[in-house]
Amino acid sequence: MWYEDQRVGLGEEFLAAVDATFDAIERIPEMFRRVHGEVRRANVSRFPYAVFYRIEPKNVAVLTVLHTARDPKLWPRPKGKHANRRINTDRYAAGYAER
Repeated sequence: MWYEDQRVGLGEEFLAAVDATFDAIERIPEMFRRVHGEVRRANVSRFPYAVFYRIEPKNVAVLTVLHTARDPKLWPRPKGKHANRRINTDRYAAGYAER
């Protein structure tokens, strides 16, 4: 991985930052703004990457993780129900509704 080649341990820090972003999306999916239709964007802390996802009835569909310098034309657009990763939000729904 490029980050690990730059500094030992930086690759692990990058992966931890992406996981933290997934956790934030999982806790409160509506927290991040929409960027195109139903597609939302969550920036990865400390790194120039963003997670693009769509909220579904019982899941969050992660569409892609892209470097923010990429051409916006490559950003995901809402299409079908296929996705690379789904995060189950059922366990957070009750706690979120109580807020």
